[in-house]
Amino acid sequence: MNPEVRLPLLLLLFGHVVADYLCQPRSLTFLKRRRPVFLLLHGLVVLAWLWPLAILYPGRAVLLLLTAVAASHLAIDAVKIGLERRCCFQRREKRLANVIDQGLHFLALAAAWWLGFRGRLWPAALPRTPVLLNSLLVLVIILIGVKAGFGFLETGREDDHNLTTGHD
Repeated sequence: MNPEVRLPLLLLLFGHVVADYLCQPRSLTFLKRRRPVFLLLHGLVVLAWLWPLAILYPGRAVLLLLTAVAASHLAIDAVKIGLERRCCFQRREKRLANVIDQGLHFLALAAAWWLGFRGRLWPAALPRTPVLLNSLLVLVIILIGVKAGFGFLETGREDDHNLTTGHD
């Protein structure tokens, strides 16, 4: 895969990983389950981290596509939250739900890349260097690995269950 093809895909992945992992503390994870305004806030954070693509690849179609990606992110999270409310997920089911949730997010990102960025030329605003791509790829892998590692190492605490289900 040539650099022109990889850059937008890596930027989509990077934006998702930063918005969904680094910019979403546990408190926001719990609040978005209780109040829809926090879910909307999370969607705006996702859109903000995808914004560099709109700068590098200007155009109305890119803006619409990135808005659709953020909207799909909200929809996926809303469905997951709805399922969590209806079902009493145990630890194993929660992990499976998280894997499915992230898989759907990555499918949406891949679809966005395929529809809007495949075949685009390298942005003139960026130096054409493999260091940029390699650094971005390594950073995405590290962020996913760290978050996945911490997710599987977390202990189930009673207050986490109460916050997630809304029971006090």
